Amino acid sequence: MKRRLFNIVVCAFALVGLLAAGPTLAHAAETPWEQSGEIEWQLDNGTLTIRPANGASSGELRDIPWENRKSEITSIVVEDEVICNIGYFFIEYSNLETADVRGMRSNSEHPNPFDFRDCPKLKKVITGEGFIGYGPDRFGYFKSSLFPNGYWKNTKNGELCPDGQIPSGVAATWELYSTEAPLNMWVNSGTAKWGVFDDCLKIKTQDGYDKGELDEPWEQEHPEPWDKFRTSISSIIIDNGEMMTVVDGDWFDDYPNLVSADIRSLASNPCFNNCPKLKTITTGKGFEGYDFTTSYEDRSQFPEGFWKSNKNGELYNYQEIPTGIEATWEYYAEEPSTEIWVNAGTAKWGCFDENLTVKPQDGKESGDFTLSYYVSSWEAPWKSVADKIKTAKFSKRVTMKSIDSLFNSCTRLVDVDLSGLDLSGATSMRNMFSECKSLKNVDLSTLDTSNIIDTGYMFSSCTRLSSLDLSKGACLV
Repeated sequence: MKRRLFNIVVCAFALVGLLAAGPTLAHAAETPWEQSGEIEWQLDNGTLTIRPANGASSGELRDIPWENRKSEITSIVVEDEVICNIGYFFIEYSNLETADVRGMRSNSEHPNPFDFRDCPKLKKVITGEGFIGYGPDRFGYFKSSLFPNGYWKNTKNGELCPDGQIPSGVAATWELYSTEAPLNMWVNSGTAKWGVFDDCLKIKTQDGYDKGELDEPWEQEHPEPWDKFRTSISSIIIDNGEMMTVVDGDWFDDYPNLVSADIRSLASNPCFNNCPKLKTITTGKGFEGYDFTTSYEDRSQFPEGFWKSNKNGELYNYQEIPTGIEATWEYYAEEPSTEIWVNAGTAKWGCFDENLTVKPQDGKESGDFTLSYYVSSWEAPWKSVADKIKTAKFSKRVTMKSIDSLFNSCTRLVDVDLSGLDLSGATSMRNMFSECKSLKNVDLSTLDTSNIIDTGYMFSSCTRLSSLDLSKGACLV
């Protein structure tokens, strides 16, 4: 009985103690909210929560009253609609790990507040429609938020974005995936995206855009985001149907193991310099190549040599791949051979059965045989087959402004038909038939030589020349 009475007394004292301590425990469990202008905030166990004050639907944030407590903060939650009037609001939170900023909006007259520089431990950010990320501002200039260095994964679609290109207005959860460019993952960049899969670089327009542009906001020797994979890439595919993608042309230089490139959806002028193994290129309507008016700097370039089109089986010099042609190009040789057509300007030439023919390209009444690439003044354009040519003929109307050394060293050339050659714009015929030791008859009577001022060494070493027709007004200086 005494023991039972003792237990009752102990329980009673314990209950009285708890009742007395109740207000104190409740007070310790709840951290008070502090008001600053139109917002109120609370820092509780490392979590900073910000919301409009007094139950308002929105409130402006004009200062950072917790500035001296930044190091305590491990997570940030912005509730409701907090309008931020402070630029670079999230900078220098040394222990921040997560940030839910779905409730934050920005005053467009101030610098972007969504900038997480110097937040080395940040691994997760939840954005909303008010998030200002990568994109043009109201003045048309591109600006971006900066997440900590690395590639961030959108848990909604599983794709990655580099730290400086988290898109504006996207409601998503972003988790730090890796600090270096990954393999076998799509990475968004600008309005395009890229990925390296089994040594194949793939680039295409992002979903929801009619045209994509791959862009990187930083400058370096090789700005390509996939630069670390450059030496392993053996193929490139930019095939996105009718949706075109713009990529800086210089980004295709220096791929030592690149063998093939399908760029049919590319809308720019790529230059494949220093790609020694590249043998196959597929172009499309957006390809910006040679159109007879573009300057050397503005046209695409394939690796040096002549390339064969699967459309017509003809050859084109690496600097004269035409604009907007849907075709697959195979590397042919450093120089062309016989029994195949070679395009030059809007004309073409070929040596078949020891007969050289120069004529306009198919479908044209006349052709301008103007070489955009360098040919020595001592060499013929068809120098690689010069020792195979016995006869030469210009068909229809072919315009040439430079005919220096046109048949130089064609040692087996016997007869020429120049009736289809237009020289009205030419000023020199220097070395035109130099070293043509088998040449016997030349008829220049059909040529307009009124502007010719240099005929030096025109027939040098033509030891068998027996007939030269200068009738009908042809005049040689």
